[in-house]
Amino acid sequence: MRIAFFTSAFPVRSETFIATQIAGLLDRGHSVDIYTNVVRDSAELHSDFARYGLMQRTRRRRSVYGAPLKARLRARLRVLRTCGRRHPGLVLCCLDVFRFGRRALTLDILDLAVHFLDRPAYDIVHCHFGPNGDDAAILEELGLLRGKLVVTFHLYDLQLGIRTNGRAYRRLIRAADAVHSISEFNRGWLESFGFPAARIHHQPMGIRLPPAPAKRAAGPGVTVVTVARLAPVKGIDVALAAIAEVLRRRPRLRLRYRVIGGGPLAPALAQRARELGLGGVVEFCGPQDQAAVREALAEADLFLLPSLAEALPIAIMEAMAHGLPVVATDVGGVAELVQDGVTGALVPPGDAAALAQALLDLLDREQDWPRLGAAARERIAQRHDAEKLSDRLVEHYAALLSGTPPMASAARFATAG
Repeated sequence: MRIAFFTSAFPVRSETFIATQIAGLLDRGHSVDIYTNVVRDSAELHSDFARYGLMQRTRRRRSVYGAPLKARLRARLRVLRTCGRRHPGLVLCCLDVFRFGRRALTLDILDLAVHFLDRPAYDIVHCHFGPNGDDAAILEELGLLRGKLVVTFHLYDLQLGIRTNGRAYRRLIRAADAVHSISEFNRGWLESFGFPAARIHHQPMGIRLPPAPAKRAAGPGVTVVTVARLAPVKGIDVALAAIAEVLRRRPRLRLRYRVIGGGPLAPALAQRARELGLGGVVEFCGPQDQAAVREALAEADLFLLPSLAEALPIAIMEAMAHGLPVVATDVGGVAELVQDGVTGALVPPGDAAALAQALLDLLDREQDWPRLGAAARERIAQRHDAEKLSDRLVEHYAALLSGTPPMASAARFATAG
């Protein structure tokens, strides 16, 4: 199959699941082109980016993205002058404000369209994040893109739908051939937006399973790890308060808390850690590549994710695959990964006291960590092994192309494990 992937930026460390999905398709002999607004520099590379030559497969789909408004308008006016002489009919379509609203006035639709002149036809156009799906739907409407349109929703795009009561996706509700729900939490919201249930397919993200973890040596200290972007939604300030409470109640505990990830709150969180007296306890490691993250997980005892909102976090999958008991907040689809008392503990979001108590309970049950960790790894192996999910994805694409009735296809792929 010839497949086009649409994403907002590529590659992105926090979106390794996209590169993993593409690599799985390439391994199975399919052709993939990647269209993105932003091509990241080498500091952001996922390990598969070089291994599979993904840079050579990646194309920008806009002239200027993220620049100041005046710079964007200047670039788009140049596009207008050039395209107006060669493709006047297309220009008129792209300037139709009744059809495209404000995006027509800012020449955004024209800037998008001009990058898809003479593009090949595809069997599948797979978009990650709803707004990218909307772009693909517009291109198909303009006759510049062909292929079955598949859209995977995650978190920020789901929240956009929630804020607008689904209005943001009116075009996509009509145009998408299939919508991928990565969790039952997402599925419920997608149905509420107006996507027909028969076109919503359960296709969670997956990871490559690491080697089975070695038996952890008992030691005098405990290492807790968080892997997350340092942004408000991740609740790292709540985790710091919980760690401080644990140490207040267990002053002799030798605890190391490693936070892996970068983001806008890095300076403020470092300051907060100092205010809480955690200067010698918390280590802010900054953003790390996948190999470094896996090494940190292999050396850890417990994993902590205190998010205020999630869809289905890859960070938890990676931790569970390394055999770590997980303490997490019960938000979004997290409960579809973490089973309270079986693979770790779930607590309400934003509750530092509950987070601290869950950590203390696990510290009192160190003898149970191997059992909890083994159950965690098994759950990921059963539900989120990238190899199994790649096979399922290819079967789903084939069903779309063969015209399998939507309900039969939905039933076939909506297995939660």
